Amino acid sequence: MKNSSTKLSVSSQTSGEIPIRRGIFQGDSLSPLWFCLALNPLSHLLHESKYGFQLKHGILSKCTLSHLMYIDDIKLYAKDENQLRSLLDITIQFSRVIGMQLGLEKCRIKTIVRGKHTDNEGYSQNNIRIEGMDSDDVYKYLGILQATTPAVAIIKSKLGGI
Repeated sequence: MKNSSTKLSVSSQTSGEIPIRRGIFQGDSLSPLWFCLALNPLSHLLHESKYGFQLKHGILSKCTLSHLMYIDDIKLYAKDENQLRSLLDITIQFSRVIGMQLGLEKCRIKTIVRGKHTDNEGYSQNNIRIEGMDSDDVYKYLGILQATTPAVAIIKSKLGGI
């Protein structure tokens, strides 16, 4: 993105040239495609790690799910804490290499063992901290509240504003 710039217009006033030094243009119809292309190598690295959660259907077919990506959101799946740490390390290293900053304040770690949601202490390494989630915590993914149990109080507070 060398030599790229933009101007801001508010009402009848326009700013001078503002240089764009990094990132992907927002508002352009190709921007989502560029972003997906930039993250495709990360998806490949995570897949090639062979880590992940095994999905089984009967006894014949199985699939290992290491991650789900949707535009700038990613969920990592692992069968144990060591695999999750490895997937996190791959993601963090890749992000550093391409100069991408992770929104760590939005990241959480959820632990499910044999279908039971358990508390998690989180992840800490090299000045990076990702908070763990308690079994009754609620989080938002793709704009939708996610919970392991019905979040009645949250739903009531949201409906109270209607």
